[in-house]
Amino acid sequence: MEFLEDGAVVGSATVTGGEATADVLVATSGTHTFVARFVPSDPKEWAGSESEPLTIEVRSTPVLDAEVVLGQKSVVQGGSLEITGRGFAAGETITVTLHSDPIRLGQVTADGTGAFRIVVTVPASAPVGAHTLIAVGADSGLTAQGALQVTAAAGNGGGLAGTGGAIPLSLLALVFMLLAAGSILVIRRRRQEA
Repeated sequence: MEFLEDGAVVGSATVTGGEATADVLVATSGTHTFVARFVPSDPKEWAGSESEPLTIEVRSTPVLDAEVVLGQKSVVQGGSLEITGRGFAAGETITVTLHSDPIRLGQVTADGTGAFRIVVTVPASAPVGAHTLIAVGADSGLTAQGALQVTAAAGNGGGLAGTGGAIPLSLLALVFMLLAAGSILVIRRRRQEA
């Protein structure tokens, strides 16, 4: 038995007890029309035949791609970040890692629909800059990623925090000259009074 779509053979099966069954891969959505054609092994003993057309409508289905959504686009060193994801296998363990230098942030188990939610802490030692956060499903092998900027924590500048701007050297020189001139005037005035 051959199964055809638009004249092309898409499957075949052996007839047993007057029945034949085959799995046919339908690669696209839309309307598909199939026929079954009996091709006898001995045309003298058996006559070939063809079934009535069978038309089916295949709906579009979304491609199952895993994805993650980061609660924010940047996080300070030592700060927390909420991550949600979906499209993973139901019940599988998902490992979340911060890349350039891989830093494992945590693991979570996907729910029955393949979705998860986890709050992770970015280590205070994580390098400042642009990173990629990657979630990997242990069973499915599916991966999803998102961009994350790690910013410096307060006090990570190596010393005391600055509280103002720099004072130009010329301004300091002017202040000292005015103080010196003021001191000279005070001394002259005291001499004149004495």
